[in-house]
Amino acid sequence: MNPTTSRISIRSFSCSGCDCGSCASEAVATLQSLSGVVHARLDRRNSGLVVRFDPETIDEAALRSSICDCRLLLR
Repeated sequence: MNPTTSRISIRSFSCSGCDCGSCASEAVATLQSLSGVVHARLDRRNSGLVVRFDPETIDEAALRSSICDCRLLLR
């Protein structure tokens, strides 16, 4: 992925379970391992995750699915 030619999107996901350090760390690591994800981080203030991604490579449905696979509940 070349950031100069791709449009990067930023999406916040509000979810339950981010207060569990293990679950949140697993979700961040899982998201960052996906092709098209530039960066993922925990957002403790808003109890969720923030993901920067290339929408031409991965869509929000795939991000949501990966978050749910990590035992976090999307709101």
